[in-house]
Amino acid sequence: MYWTRQTMERGKKHASMDNRTMNEKRSLHRKRSPPLLEFKNITVIKGDTTVLDNLSITIDEGEHIAIMGPNGAGKSSFIKTITREYYPLVQDTGVTFRIRG
Repeated sequence: MYWTRQTMERGKKHASMDNRTMNEKRSLHRKRSPPLLEFKNITVIKGDTTVLDNLSITIDEGEHIAIMGPNGAGKSSFIKTITREYYPLVQDTGVTFRIRG
C-alpha cells in the first residue's frame, strides 16, 4: 500500500517560503490540535489472515491523502479500520488507535 500526502494551506501561498518555514508552520499546527487520525503499530487479523500488519500513520486536519496499491494490499481493510468495521489486535507493545484526538 502506498501513501501520498498533500497539505492544503489556508490563505495566500508564498513562493519564496523555504522548507524550514513550512516545517515550523506544520509543527505549530500540530501543537494546536490533535491529529485527525493516528494509528501506531496497528495489526488487524480477519479469520486466519493478517490484513494490516504493524501499520503506522498520522493524518492531520486539513491534510489530504491518496490510498493506492495493488489488489490485496489492504486499502479497504484500512478504510474499514477507520470506520470501525475492523478492530486492531490488542498487543502489549505501544499500540495507538485514535480518531479525532
